Amino acid sequence: MLPESLTVASITQQTWDAAQAELGEAWRSLHASRAGIARQVPFERVLIAERRCTDILHAWFSDALQLEFVDAPRLVLSLDVDGVLEDDREGFSSTSIAGAAALRLLGLGGVAVLLNTARSLQEVISRVERFKLLGGVAAFGASVWDGVYGREYYLLSDAGAAQIDRLRAILRRDPGSLLDASYACSLRTSRMMDGRLRPIVGDEARKVLDRGGLSDLTFWVAPRHTDFVDRSVDKARGIDRLVLELGLRRLPLAAMGDAGCDVPMLKAADFAFLPAATLPSYVRTRRQRLMRSRHLGGQALWEAACQLVPSTSLQRQVIDRLQELRLPDWIPESLRTPPPLTRGLFPRLATALATRR
Repeated sequence: MLPESLTVASITQQTWDAAQAELGEAWRSLHASRAGIARQVPFERVLIAERRCTDILHAWFSDALQLEFVDAPRLVLSLDVDGVLEDDREGFSSTSIAGAAALRLLGLGGVAVLLNTARSLQEVISRVERFKLLGGVAAFGASVWDGVYGREYYLLSDAGAAQIDRLRAILRRDPGSLLDASYACSLRTSRMMDGRLRPIVGDEARKVLDRGGLSDLTFWVAPRHTDFVDRSVDKARGIDRLVLELGLRRLPLAAMGDAGCDVPMLKAADFAFLPAATLPSYVRTRRQRLMRSRHLGGQALWEAACQLVPSTSLQRQVIDRLQELRLPDWIPESLRTPPPLTRGLFPRLATALATRR
């Protein structure tokens, strides 16, 4: 992890080039490794190198957009990370200038953004600190980070925790399995196939659980990994515990996600936001306002931010700040597209929010 003092001025082309070079070398080392325990070391090197690239970008965006803590929130947004706040088009996960701008607008409008993700607690803490957020939920709701007081809460059942440990021991004996060591309250595993990281597919993942008698666990399959998690946890329980610890339970709750694991937190929210072409079968609850974006990723998050903070003056303030910035050449092209200045598709949302205060 990079030092907290890292700023726009201290990040140079050389900083970025060194991080990219290390990522490339880590991948070459992984490709050259033999299957088995020897492959675990270069795999972990790849993960560390990817996270360094992520943190450099997030540090630059955070400092450039002047992200700040929300002192007196009026609303809470439970925000998914992968596919919403961030994507991995560059070979590692990162938000974009549009995503960072959305965080700035939400902060200016008094919206407390709480991350709610499948990622590890370590990665959640890194993002909470970098983006000046109040906290986050990790591992599908299995752990919670109160960023205000620096406290961790574990929501795993005893049976679930024991079975995750048993599964970890089982997969360590499998020469094809690669385990992400940063995950404690869930288990994330990948395999190398045709030179790429791949997941354990559904049928095989189910067989792994059945053979081990691990009935308290379930799994989620992503493009390059599979997450195994305690059945008793979900993102709704996680966000409920976090807002309780932060003293924010009386505030209206909004949520934004794009996958099946996000449905519990979406159902628990007063306002639900979905990026384009995601969860097409989702049906809003009786008193919920549902907004489907025309965009994906950071652009969709900006559109959601404009609904939650409908002030055109605050939107213009963020856009003006973006126009003042000179993006360095090293920032990847896919992360440079600014958001449009728009009131969005749902102008009546401002009235709805006012009635909930």
